[in-house]
Amino acid sequence: MSKKKWMVLCVSLLMLAAVFSGCGADEPAVEPPPPDGEEDAQEAQPADVPQLLTVGLGRDPGEQYGYGAHPPLTRVLEPLVFRDPDEGLVPGLATGWETSEDSLTWILHLREGVSFHDGTPFNAEAVVQNIWRIAEMSPGRFGSLEDVEAAGELEVQLTHSEPFASLLYALAWPGAAMISPEAVEEDGTVLEPVGTGPFMREDWQPGEEMTLVRN
Repeated sequence: MSKKKWMVLCVSLLMLAAVFSGCGADEPAVEPPPPDGEEDAQEAQPADVPQLLTVGLGRDPGEQYGYGAHPPLTRVLEPLVFRDPDEGLVPGLATGWETSEDSLTWILHLREGVSFHDGTPFNAEAVVQNIWRIAEMSPGRFGSLEDVEAAGELEVQLTHSEPFASLLYALAWPGAAMISPEAVEEDGTVLEPVGTGPFMREDWQPGEEMTLVRN
C-alpha cells in the first residue's frame, strides 16, 4: 500500500470513530414514567403562591402626595381612574362617568362591593371626603371645583364654576388615590396608607423598604 493511500485510510478511520463517539451524546436521558396515579397527583398540587412582596422605594411614600406617590408600584392604594398605556383612561374605582351639556357637572359611578383594608365601605361619602382633602392639599388640582356631594350610595357629583376638561386625568393622578377616611385625621393628615388595592402594607422601614401582604 502506498504512503498516500495509507494516510487516506487513517484519516477515514479517525473520522468514522469521531462520528460513532458523538452519536447519542446530545440525546436527553429517557426517564422512566412515574407509577400509575403519581403524575396526576403532581399536576393536582397547587402552586406555591408567595404571600409577601417587598418593594424597595426610592422616595418616602409618607411624604409624597400623602401616601399617594406609589399606587402604580405598590397597588396598596387605587385611584378612581386608571391610566392604561395602550387604552388611555380606563375605569378604576369608578366604573364610569358622564358630564352635563354645559360641562360644569360631572357624575361618577362607583364600583360596587368594595371595602378599604380596614373594613370601611368604599362609597360616595368616602370619595367626597377624599376629593375635598386632595383639593385642599393641592388647590386647582380638580379645576374650579365648587361642590362635591354624594348623589347616591355609589354616585358622586362634582360641580365646577367653569368647564374643566382634564378632570379624568386629575382623578388618575397617583396623588388622587382613595384612602380610607378612618386613616385620615381631621386636618387631612394621612395616618396610614389604607386603600382598596390587592396588597396591604405589613411593614415599612422609611427610606429602605416596604413589605406588602396580599389583600
